[in-house]
Amino acid sequence: MLFDLLYALVGYTGNVIVRKENTDNAKKTSERISFQLASDFPYVNPAERRAIDRISNIGALYATVYEYSCENGLLQKSIYALAFQKALDEILDEYRELIANYEEEAINKRLKNFSLVEGELRVWERRLEDLCMLFDKMEEGKRLNGPELMKHLMQFCTSGSPDTASLCMRLLKKCTKVLLVQLQTWLYYGELQDPFEEFFLRKEPKIASEQREDSSFSLADDIVIAQENLTPLFSPTMVRDILFIGGVVKALRNSEEASSQVNWNELEVQIDSLRSLEKQPLRSLPLESNIQSVRQWASKQLMKFLFRVSWWKEFDFLRQTFLLGKGDLWSHFLQDTCDMLMVPSMSECKESVLNAFLEKSLLKTFFEVDFRYEMLSFQRVDFSSNKSELSTDLLPLSSGWNRISLSYVPQRPLHILMNSKDLEHYSRIFCILFAIAHVRFQTERCWLLLRNRFKRCNRETLVNNRNMFHLLGKCNFIVHCLEEYFQIGLIEESFGAFMKQAKGAFDFDSVLTLHQKYLESLVKHTLIYSASFIESLDNLLQVFREYCIYIQHKVVVEEEKTAAVLLLSIERIQQPIHERIVAFLQELQQYPNHPVINRLLNRIDFNNFYSVESASSIQLEENGVTCEDEVSEEE
Repeated sequence: MLFDLLYALVGYTGNVIVRKENTDNAKKTSERISFQLASDFPYVNPAERRAIDRISNIGALYATVYEYSCENGLLQKSIYALAFQKALDEILDEYRELIANYEEEAINKRLKNFSLVEGELRVWERRLEDLCMLFDKMEEGKRLNGPELMKHLMQFCTSGSPDTASLCMRLLKKCTKVLLVQLQTWLYYGELQDPFEEFFLRKEPKIASEQREDSSFSLADDIVIAQENLTPLFSPTMVRDILFIGGVVKALRNSEEASSQVNWNELEVQIDSLRSLEKQPLRSLPLESNIQSVRQWASKQLMKFLFRVSWWKEFDFLRQTFLLGKGDLWSHFLQDTCDMLMVPSMSECKESVLNAFLEKSLLKTFFEVDFRYEMLSFQRVDFSSNKSELSTDLLPLSSGWNRISLSYVPQRPLHILMNSKDLEHYSRIFCILFAIAHVRFQTERCWLLLRNRFKRCNRETLVNNRNMFHLLGKCNFIVHCLEEYFQIGLIEESFGAFMKQAKGAFDFDSVLTLHQKYLESLVKHTLIYSASFIESLDNLLQVFREYCIYIQHKVVVEEEKTAAVLLLSIERIQQPIHERIVAFLQELQQYPNHPVINRLLNRIDFNNFYSVESASSIQLEENGVTCEDEVSEEE
């Protein structure tokens, strides 16, 4: 009977110790099967039967754990499950070795006292019961993959008895070793070794990666972070660093020129430090410091790679396009559109029409074909209101020029210099700068048109139409102030300081940090996310634009209009323009600590500028022109 009991402890039953299936009524894994002494076994009193059943049930727990892990459980394909099974088998080997020692002692008739044997078996009973509880927890998940398995093990490592925690820690360490191997493969080769999609990085189909709006800096466009596979071992910052490192390594290895110049031995040393972590306790893994050191290496190598493709030219391209930097690009564009679209309307200002003019202006300006031009196009954004207080019977439709901005898709490998959020910032900044530049161009053009129209008019006609010049002078003055203080005083100065610092940087992370700080400062000072400021500025520029179009359409084109009708129209237009100017200047006063806004207010000089409105003439000192000079000059 003793040997029958020992066999039962390792899962084998017979005529003495029988197996009973409880699959129908069992709610827990530990209750699915039970071992007990055969009911017809003679010469055993009830107390002895209960003791034998209690010990033989330890064998039932062993059989449950063994069958669940090796036969019935973990049916899903998973390399983590295979590692878990291997670690579990190593633990069960210790149990089987203990029973084998009991058998050897029984053969040699040197078996320990029964109470000592029962005490040792009780320890394993608790362990096996805890493993069954772990299986119950695992069965609750719809799909048991590696990350889910590790999360359950981590929970058991921090709860229960120290013996159970130590047991689960051994299982967790085996699964963590698989995770570290996957991590090393990604960091050293830039490739994913993940046949069952259990790693926290996942490869996306080509179509999905093209449609995705990712906010992370990565050279591996088809690799994304699998949020459902993240484990507490890696913080979000570490995961982004790992994605970045693998993308850099992949890009460098795919480039024959770059790969031949990279010192891969340095990276191998860093990866070796990760391999050594497999032997360290999980609670004290210095993963963050190791990942950070590999990130620094990748950042330096990437900087050398970017220098070969002139990374600073990408920022200069943004300056000339989105920030309306110095050059003839936008002057060509505005001149061409003005010549072709005398009275722009919504139908004439479609994105396709504007993009055709943009392509023509790019070729005029740069005299070469650049891949970046193909990725630059106009789009319409919707973050400002479009309200007009001007009578529609007086003015043609001018809303075609509202909310026009640029979209740009940086190409590899320079696309890692900015994410989708950065491009949105640039797009919003361009929307403001382009609107100011367009209105400034229209006011100057209207000024020339008025001079040509009234070139041979008598003094009385000039005096009667002086309000037209007066009103246009107001618009021109304010638009020039906006352009000078936002375009020149804020953007040009800050961009020059940023480029000077960036060209002195030694690694990619330094350039990225400088660019983020520069863009954050630019966003803050340009107020592009202030709804009230954007609405006030948009309303002001819209009324200026409509007045310029009115001059072109009613004064220049329709010359047969009588002077009385023109004067009446000017009076009707003057009031909404005045109200928009006052509203805009009041909005500027809401930012008393803004460095550029304060200078802009001092330049416009709210009270003095409007106190002379009732006077007979206004001297535009900033432009060096007065309405009286216009009259005397014509005479």
